[in-house]
Amino acid sequence: MRRFVTKTLILLTLTGTFPLSTVANQSQRSLSSTEKFSETNDNKLSNELLAKLKIYQTTLISGSKKFSLEETLILCFQNNPNLKYYKTNVESKYYQLYASKLLWMPTISVYNSQTPSFGRYSSKTVSTTDTSNSTSKSQYNVITPGVQLTWNFLMPTRSPYINFNLKQLESSQYIYLTAVRNQLLSAQSAYYQVQADYELIKQYTKIYNIELKQITLMQERYNDKVLDLGSLGQTKAQLYLTLSQLIAYYNQYFVSVANLANVVGLDEKTIIIPSSELTQQGTWNLSLNDSINNALAFREEIKNYLSLAEASGFNSEYYLRSYLPVLALYGSTYYSKLSGESQNIYGNASTTSSTIGLNLTWTPFDGGINYQLSKSELALGKGYRSQAELERDLVIQQVRSTYSQFVSSQSNLEATRRAYEASKIGQEVSTVRFNYGVGDITTIVQSLQLLSQAASAFVQAKLDYNNSVASLYRYTSQDIPNIPTNFFINTKTP
Repeated sequence: MRRFVTKTLILLTLTGTFPLSTVANQSQRSLSSTEKFSETNDNKLSNELLAKLKIYQTTLISGSKKFSLEETLILCFQNNPNLKYYKTNVESKYYQLYASKLLWMPTISVYNSQTPSFGRYSSKTVSTTDTSNSTSKSQYNVITPGVQLTWNFLMPTRSPYINFNLKQLESSQYIYLTAVRNQLLSAQSAYYQVQADYELIKQYTKIYNIELKQITLMQERYNDKVLDLGSLGQTKAQLYLTLSQLIAYYNQYFVSVANLANVVGLDEKTIIIPSSELTQQGTWNLSLNDSINNALAFREEIKNYLSLAEASGFNSEYYLRSYLPVLALYGSTYYSKLSGESQNIYGNASTTSSTIGLNLTWTPFDGGINYQLSKSELALGKGYRSQAELERDLVIQQVRSTYSQFVSSQSNLEATRRAYEASKIGQEVSTVRFNYGVGDITTIVQSLQLLSQAASAFVQAKLDYNNSVASLYRYTSQDIPNIPTNFFINTKTP
């Protein structure tokens, strides 16, 4: 309604139907009915809003631990439950392989030549005829243990079974290493994000303090009737917009800190924060073609599918060899001893028996079951090789995209750095010009907006650069710099 009245007054004045002095008086009465800006209230309110976040930040930091990026990655490797899961899977496959190798060992078993092996036998027989009755009793102790040894020295299914378990172990190791690299990339990204959020808080706090000083100066000019209320309102609107953005960055920082703790795998009582500020981290010296070739040669995802394909081949061979005979060296011995009373006669009896020779086990026909299972494994192996080819295409796409991000982030980093430096100079110059009365409030507000945008863009550029370098190391399966060489070799291998 006030805007409509003002437009109407201006129109009447321009058409000459309303005196200019009347417009001025009407505007002054409109302003006098509006709630006045108060420097003290504005500064107090904005500082109180910000103080709550600073108190929480102080509480958060007081219970946290500072770690470098390398220390954070090692901590993630040691604590993350997802990695522990994949590591136990590797250990399980290792023990399966070890068990399959033990098929070369002979087996020894204890058996019963009679039942029971150790015990007491009792019987009573009563005979009745027309002329007499008779009773006979038998009671004696029984000891009849037996031992047999079997060694399958010719077992056609043994070698493919061992090789199958070996390839299964290799597959589990590749899956584990893939999980490690993915988790470490997540930890790097989370670490850089915390650094970036903290840097944004610092930058916007500086801008916020600049605007507070401007508010104080302009409030004085407004009180001296040198500055109009609209100009003062623009500055205060910019102040609260900056404060709103600063609050958002505080919230983003708290979320990022919690996410970093989750990625690393810390308990609910432990929080870590970076020990350094956000800076340009690392570089990448390989060309695009060399990066792609390295990725195709070392990516664990490709090796995993190839190992699974080989495992299927060995399993197919295992089923086919099930039709071949198994030849074993067999030996057994048993001892039997009876002592007691039988038909009123006391005595002992013992027997020892031994056997040694070759034992043949052969199932030449099972209805074709194992043959069909062999064909199934061959088909499964073809599917794994197709998955390996699909993974190769995905690897190439990942490296190309990440390399493009790296190249563009290099240029963008320099561009945003220069924009940030220029915006700082522009803001300082516009402030000085305004203080000397040769500038206007619009220029001040625009310079502060440009400084805010440039600061955000510069921080984002550093974040993008660091993430692109980290991603190149991940997607080419290269070891992370400054990490121990045995970092990834932490699983059991036969």
